[in-house]
Amino acid sequence: MNAFEPDDSPFRTPVVVVLGALGSGKTTVINRFLATQAGRNWAVVTNESGKATSTARLSAHVEGELVPHAVGCLCCVARSGLVDSLRRLHAARARGPDAAFDGVIVETAGGADPAPVMQTLLNNALVTQYFRLDSVVAVVDVRVAHDDLPDASHDLKQLALADRVLLTHADLVGTSHREYLEARIRRIAGPVPVADGASADFRGAGGGFSGEFSRSGRLDDWLGAAATSSGELERDLHRFRVRIPGATSWDGLHGWLNAGMRMHGEVMYRVRACIAVAGFDRAPVVLQSVQHVMKPPVALANWGRLERATVLQFVTRELPASVVEESLARDLPMFEQMALEREARQVRTRADPSLPA
Repeated sequence: MNAFEPDDSPFRTPVVVVLGALGSGKTTVINRFLATQAGRNWAVVTNESGKATSTARLSAHVEGELVPHAVGCLCCVARSGLVDSLRRLHAARARGPDAAFDGVIVETAGGADPAPVMQTLLNNALVTQYFRLDSVVAVVDVRVAHDDLPDASHDLKQLALADRVLLTHADLVGTSHREYLEARIRRIAGPVPVADGASADFRGAGGGFSGEFSRSGRLDDWLGAAATSSGELERDLHRFRVRIPGATSWDGLHGWLNAGMRMHGEVMYRVRACIAVAGFDRAPVVLQSVQHVMKPPVALANWGRLERATVLQFVTRELPASVVEESLARDLPMFEQMALEREARQVRTRADPSLPA
């Protein structure tokens, strides 16, 4: 039986990733948020250059372009910039209260691909020992021309991966322009909160779990309760849920997901899952992935008010719900059978070590 790690997110420092085009107002939004945090300290790590600086008492600047390493970690062209910055902040905090902080905000460069940053916070052991991905916030300037929104660099992907969207300069455009742009954003980002950046609040929208997460019903929000099985958005983006009633073989489902990530990782932008694992009845197992990188699964404290079923939420591009559902029906039984056969071989090998595994 698999021994799943208990959820320790309450004991790790939350990290909020702030995305947006150059000049969208990310730093202004961050500073507004910091101004509301009396009694709480936030450190800020920025990869943006040639711009206004954060008002955070603790800050670090990562030089160079942030790019994904072959094994899925995040590296700067010259060094592992984000990893180094986070570990230096942790070391400074351990030395005394003058460098204490309760959370970290990572401000990416304009138009950056958000996936490498998220992957680092999900599955880089040098980081995840002390930090966790809390939420992803996309900042959008409402003055942007209608047709520019989905076309500029990674802006489309930023919106697709966001847990919430904050709008800036809303007072400088008419009501009809803002309403039209909000509608466009929702057709890209799906059913995520869209709010005015003037009252910025990024906390608690993302991947942090605790016992309260399931009891409060927030896990259902995290899985995208408003998403449907036919959630086609703009530009071949899809956001949908797949439900498997009853308990599911962990080895079978894990094998199916891994195969899907190997084949379609580039377009499987984000997967979140709450899994009812066969033989592990006391609590749901939660996992998430960004493209090719999966966060190690964790077991929540208990089921709370959640239905005992497996629910997966997908954000994909050029990979519609029908293809995923067909693969699940066709291929999951095969992976479950392969897992049973592998377990049987292991049992025989333990009984007779001369037999091949």
